[in-house]
Amino acid sequence: MAKNIFLCIFLTAYLTVFAQHSPYRLTYAGDVSLGVGIVGLNVFDLYRMKHTSPLTEAHINQLKPNKIPAIDRFTISNWSPPSARVSDVGLYSSFMLPLTLLASSNIRSDWKNIGILGLESFATTIALTNFSKSVFRRTRPYVYNPNVPMEIKLEKDARYSFFSGHTSTVANFAFFSAKIYTDHHPKSKALPFVWGGAFALPAATAYLRVKAGKHFPTDVLTGYLIGAAAGFLIPHLHKIR
Repeated sequence: MAKNIFLCIFLTAYLTVFAQHSPYRLTYAGDVSLGVGIVGLNVFDLYRMKHTSPLTEAHINQLKPNKIPAIDRFTISNWSPPSARVSDVGLYSSFMLPLTLLASSNIRSDWKNIGILGLESFATTIALTNFSKSVFRRTRPYVYNPNVPMEIKLEKDARYSFFSGHTSTVANFAFFSAKIYTDHHPKSKALPFVWGGAFALPAATAYLRVKAGKHFPTDVLTGYLIGAAAGFLIPHLHKIR
């Protein structure tokens, strides 16, 4: 919520200031409207998540694994706290990816536009992720695992499996960074490595989240697609043709 309010303030303060030779064009109508929409969606998400009730022990005991789609069912025996911790490190490290772009003088001169686009892209990803979690309230895989302590299963977080916020966030930062670099350096010989990393980082995060028992494969696949789409499309739709 606070991040999205900051987004609107940032847009209002800097939308009229454009870096020279920027490949992007921002507009009041489009970008302020997007900021307002993101704030509204997050308010809805917070309300829904606040009124989400944790699972009860009786409900957990009645869960039937055979009702899980076949593509997801094999993961219900997964449980690996170390994998979850490594995925947390990957998540927080991904916040640094856009900062690596500052090594380029072309990108540094366009920091205002890129900063706004980055906030829009990240806030959109978070809003859509929380919207999905608050609406679907899908039970996480580890809840079906008899080896997982009951107190963990009774936490509210056990109902937020769909879709993976770790995967969507890492995919967002990775694809956003790769897209910004590509738009400013379209002939760079480093592009194959940049995009290879952009695809690999969220894929590794997705694998760890499934191995940890936190998400089903369809959770991480959806998170990957949503985060990557926001990271790529926000700059792409603002690009000057």
